[in-house]
Amino acid sequence: MSLAITAEYPYVFPPVWFFQKAALADHLILADTFRFPKRDKINRYRVLGFVGCVALVVPVRRAQRAGAIRDVELAANEDWPDRHWKTLSNIYKAAPFFDYYADELFNLLHGNWRSLLRLAERTIDWSLNKLGLNVEWLRLSELAPGRSGDEALLAAAKKLGADTYVLLDGQKDVRNEGEFHEAGVHVEAVAVEELQYHRLSQAHCPSVSVLDLLVNEGPEAGTRLRQNVSAARNLRGP
Repeated sequence: MSLAITAEYPYVFPPVWFFQKAALADHLILADTFRFPKRDKINRYRVLGFVGCVALVVPVRRAQRAGAIRDVELAANEDWPDRHWKTLSNIYKAAPFFDYYADELFNLLHGNWRSLLRLAERTIDWSLNKLGLNVEWLRLSELAPGRSGDEALLAAAKKLGADTYVLLDGQKDVRNEGEFHEAGVHVEAVAVEELQYHRLSQAHCPSVSVLDLLVNEGPEAGTRLRQNVSAARNLRGP
């Protein structure tokens, strides 16, 4: 029986494309042993309203940004949950399903978080649940302790018995595909179209958070995403 995995940074309230990628796999691996990335701001999520695209940042301890993601702690004595909640309430007050998720979002933000990874995992869990995606996530640190890069991802694939590593077309999760093929793990790049859905604004907002999809589409968000991914897989073949 075929089994596909994929891996990604543990973002806080991840972008829509994160869940398109997750929907292609049976298991989602959170790369918690990777270094805190400089380019991909995993502690920042973007939301979109009539005012345009707004980035919300969860502050982390500056001294830990050079280490592994799993060791990064949030900055102490910050009022970011209140600031984020105020911004979300203002931006999405006209979104049809904001009230539907409001209480849960408030509690998520005000969870007395200390670890960036724990916060990210909780927002990923919550989002997967609201989208109805039956994708199991696991930590890379538990699947391939003491390893990094391609070696860690391949070790995780072997441990899970996966025969496919799937990624979005244009991404470079795997640097040496030959090693994966030799180990019997096919690396499959899938071209997924940008998900089209009702939005409050048509302003450009790269890597917009899944929150935007949920507050605008509500319970239909997961159906739209699954249809989008299913069409992409059909285009690329089985």
